[in-house]
Amino acid sequence: MNPEFPIRVIATYGKEYLTQQAGQANQLVTANRRVGKAVCGDWITVNDGRISGIQARNTEYIRPDFRNRPKVLTANTDTLIWLTSHTPPNDPLIAARAVLVSRLLKHELIIVQSKLDSLPADVPEHLQQAKILAQQCGVAWFETSVKSELGLDKLTAVLAGRSCLIVGQSGVGKSTLVAKLTGDDSIKTQTLSEKTGHGRHTTTTAILYRDAALDVELIDAPGMRDIGLWEMPADRLLSVLPEITNVAGDCRFHNCRHQQEPDCAVKRAREAGEIPELLYLAYEDAQAKELLS
Repeated sequence: MNPEFPIRVIATYGKEYLTQQAGQANQLVTANRRVGKAVCGDWITVNDGRISGIQARNTEYIRPDFRNRPKVLTANTDTLIWLTSHTPPNDPLIAARAVLVSRLLKHELIIVQSKLDSLPADVPEHLQQAKILAQQCGVAWFETSVKSELGLDKLTAVLAGRSCLIVGQSGVGKSTLVAKLTGDDSIKTQTLSEKTGHGRHTTTTAILYRDAALDVELIDAPGMRDIGLWEMPADRLLSVLPEITNVAGDCRFHNCRHQQEPDCAVKRAREAGEIPELLYLAYEDAQAKELLS
């Protein structure tokens, strides 16, 4: 390992980091509190087996910790892939939060519906609503099946040249899709729990995989039951909600919260179908959870 050249963090294990440098075998290096905490996707320098520096990040993927404070999960990706399926079921608001988080963190969002080969004729409501939202917000939507390879050619064509973080509930098939796209058969996958219908966590830490033929990076993140928003100023969230702010100026009150206030232009626009319902509900949910200051 040449310490003079940037080295990529491809996984984190407590105080140790698995790193990759072109033309060399992957190596473990040790954390250094003086330079801060590195995350999967970081570019670092190393001296005597310890991290000596962390390069400035182009982007960060943030999720809330148990106190709703922002916590960096990965770095230097440009695309957020949210993988969803008919099973396990999920809250439709996750789709809206995926839109908001991708906008906040300056990632392009791609929504991938998996397990198309076993999709029931009666498509679950959460999938129907998510697809409508994607259409309303101009988000790319792909329907795929790893088992039958349906839709994979269209997806891989779009992913070429990207650095992607793939997120979704345990059991929707993240690791299966990453293994298929990268050809890495060592990636562990697991089925749903028969008792609960929910996925069991196969991926326990974010891991970066590459496919040279596709020129794509895929970071497989641990299974998330939700895509969460963290505490932030209200105007920060509203800055990525032009659907609301473009009409809010016509509200009677300048500090309108767009809930029960009279003569609210946002409520009128919502009732007229001019604001995507799930986006409004995600904003309302953030207010109810007191995430906005």
